Amino acid sequence: MKLGTRVGLKLGKATRDAFGEALRDLGHEFPNLVVVDGDVSNSTRTEWFAQAFPDRFFNVGIAESNLVSVASGLAANGKIAVAASFACFLLCNAFDQIRMGVAFPHLNVKLVGSHAGISIGEDGPSQMGIEDVALACALPEGLRYLSRLTSMRHVLLSVPCLSTMGQRICALVVRLCQLSTILICSLRLAKPTSFGMAMT
Repeated sequence: MKLGTRVGLKLGKATRDAFGEALRDLGHEFPNLVVVDGDVSNSTRTEWFAQAFPDRFFNVGIAESNLVSVASGLAANGKIAVAASFACFLLCNAFDQIRMGVAFPHLNVKLVGSHAGISIGEDGPSQMGIEDVALACALPEGLRYLSRLTSMRHVLLSVPCLSTMGQRICALVVRLCQLSTILICSLRLAKPTSFGMAMT
């Protein structure tokens, strides 16, 4: 993070903060949006959604396999489910449930892993999301993977899987970081975007 500022790049907000704000805003627009968290809502910023919509927020405790199972059950019943925890806990601890309960049935579950990468070094290796990248990329087609998106509000409203939230399109993995993120580009979303497209 410090290297970018040394060459003149600006710091944006932490992607987890951008995610929390966007999620809360989308809650007003989509009454069937629900959030499931693994007792880390103050870190993933899903607590902002919980404060606005307490009846649509579920804290399942430190039980990531149950977290994903609850989210997939809600999605199977027509809800738009966002499952959030630390990236390493979500992907590493609940991989089988993600594979069998989300990816294969193509359910509308958004898996959001915060504190990704090694930037949280002071918290120790048990909380560093590193292997989660390999695990997410190994999942069957239909589960899309996005990493470290700074302008989360714009991304959530532009990516097809989320802008058409009422439809059961695909599952999605979003990877967030704890610290402020270097802004290396600005998203100009005059044109609709799709997976595989580059934005210039």
